[in-house]
Amino acid sequence: MIEQLKISNIAIIKDNTLDFETSFISLLGETGSGKSLIVNSLSLLKGDKADYSLIKDKNQKAFIQACFSLDETYISLHKEIKEYLLDNMIVIKRVLSSDNTSKYFLNDQLVPLSSYKKIISHLIDIHSQGENWELFDENKHIDYLDLFNSDQILKAKKEYQEKYLLLTQKEKELVELENNKDIDVDYISYQIEEIEKYHLKENEIENLTSEYNSLKDYEKLSSAYKKFQDIKYLNEGKVEDILSNLSSSLNYFSTSSLSADSEKVKEDISSLISSINKFETTYLSLDINPKRIDEINERLFSLKSLQRKYGNTTNDILNKLKEYKEMIDSVSLFDKKKQDLKDEISKLKDEVIVNGKKLTDIRKNSAVKLENSIVETLKDLNFNDNGFKIAFNSVDPYLNGLEKVSFSVRLNKGMDFLSLSKACSGGEASRLMLALKIVLNRLNPYNLIVLDEIDIGLSGYTATLIGKKIRELSKSSQVILISHLPQVIVFASSFFKVYKEDNDNVTLSYVKKIENDSLVNEIAKMLSLNKVNDEALIQAKKIIDEAKE
Repeated sequence: MIEQLKISNIAIIKDNTLDFETSFISLLGETGSGKSLIVNSLSLLKGDKADYSLIKDKNQKAFIQACFSLDETYISLHKEIKEYLLDNMIVIKRVLSSDNTSKYFLNDQLVPLSSYKKIISHLIDIHSQGENWELFDENKHIDYLDLFNSDQILKAKKEYQEKYLLLTQKEKELVELENNKDIDVDYISYQIEEIEKYHLKENEIENLTSEYNSLKDYEKLSSAYKKFQDIKYLNEGKVEDILSNLSSSLNYFSTSSLSADSEKVKEDISSLISSINKFETTYLSLDINPKRIDEINERLFSLKSLQRKYGNTTNDILNKLKEYKEMIDSVSLFDKKKQDLKDEISKLKDEVIVNGKKLTDIRKNSAVKLENSIVETLKDLNFNDNGFKIAFNSVDPYLNGLEKVSFSVRLNKGMDFLSLSKACSGGEASRLMLALKIVLNRLNPYNLIVLDEIDIGLSGYTATLIGKKIRELSKSSQVILISHLPQVIVFASSFFKVYKEDNDNVTLSYVKKIENDSLVNEIAKMLSLNKVNDEALIQAKKIIDEAKE
């Protein structure tokens, strides 16, 4: 469970710390007091897209930090989190900067966003009012079903999708093959012949250009060497001979006080003579043929026409040649290739159907169990008996399988089942979504579930049932609830009031824990539209006491 939440520099929240001790927490407060900011902060903590304009002080960083205590059951189901735990505790943190960047930390260890999301993927689930209306989108119903018995379904779906994607790839290849049937064979053959007559070698243009650049300065190189030779032969003889004699003359200093200096000079002279000899040897070893420059120029000029038509590089031209040859091959082997592809497509279609039916069977078995679970849960939420059904409608194979799935409800006995969009009001959609949340969460409980005004459109006895069901949900997952219904709120085990105050012409949001008389007073306000009287206080105490029973 989450034990502590810290929010800093987010909109009207300067620095708020919430310490949680129970599994069912209710946040109370007027509209605009900052409750939604707490939910938004938890969304940011999940790694959701950030609105950086929420950073209050642009000169400071904003951050959200939460400390979670995890039980052994959760850890065993999510082994990826284990290496980051310290005594079964993990602190997750997101830091936002005004340059529109974020950093993510697990127990003060900086991690990439991809790793961060993977590690905390099942820590927090946030359900807001808008998600109730997602139930009306029948395209999403199959996704809800697949979350039920997800391991088995995902394995079968993966096998199906691999075959389906391969099928679509082969069908695309067949279309491309048939489109290439009408190519101009004579024109393509002419282009192949035009390229091949030059007998172009791999990287030839690049190699010739490089060689040409190294040879084009040959005359300058030769002239410079001749000048070097002229200077080297002095009137007194070769420079090397003069230097050698000079070195010999230094032998007379070997036993004098200048011995060390004379040896250094002799070493330098020897090194210089060696360098001169090496330079001459290297130059004379150069295989420079002036005629080669003309040969290269002629070859590069002849290849210009290929470059203009087929590409600047040798690789471009050779790739074109390969492409043209493949086109000719595809035409000459068209009938065989077409038949081979048709046979492969036919086989893949059979495999897609086999794998699709296997996926359908698993889904149908899961649908029966999901229906029963939803119906049982809905009974506790004042819904009609057997008022929920999952229908399968066969369709042509597509990425998700061989069927579309749709949820339908029967709100009154003797009535027909209708689609959710036709049958459900806001309150009914709220109950149905809550039932789905409860059933799906049983399979692999989230550590924390945030319910943000999901009870819209409810009141009276049904609201009380919702409160009881959320309390039941809090036994498997910690729950943070935001609601404006006293009949729902009172089932929480701890309560926090979110409120605003003006300080030095600045409005800030604060949070404080409330209990006992303060709680009675807050519930009375909600019951009496902020006009607290004795009757409202009595009623507030009554529903609080009843919720504790």
